[in-house]
Amino acid sequence: MADQNVILLEMTTQKVQLDGGLRGLMDEVGELASCIKKHIEYGQPLNKTNLLEESGDALWRIAQILDAVGMTVEQAMESNIAKLAQRYPDKFSNEQAANENRNLEQEADAVKKFLAVETGVG
Repeated sequence: MADQNVILLEMTTQKVQLDGGLRGLMDEVGELASCIKKHIEYGQPLNKTNLLEESGDALWRIAQILDAVGMTVEQAMESNIAKLAQRYPDKFSNEQAANENRNLEQEADAVKKFLAVETGVG
């Protein structure tokens, strides 16, 4: 197995940013889960300060990942809206969600169309 330091030296700046962002996101999601678990499983009062802090940390890591590929959190959110508009053309319903009445190809096309309009990338 190759030395970890050699592998990191061979990585591009983008890959390092993606790797750091992903590993950091995993840590932050774990800390967020712990905050919520203490409330649900242990009956502790919800620590909203910690919830907000860990959510912000997780969002920062998502922004880091997106920045590595020239995208923004706003673009991710807007493309998600485009995807959900395809999935629920009239309005969200629990019944539709439970039935998983989805067309993954159409949803992916909606995101690709958003991306093409937003960034000029097809």
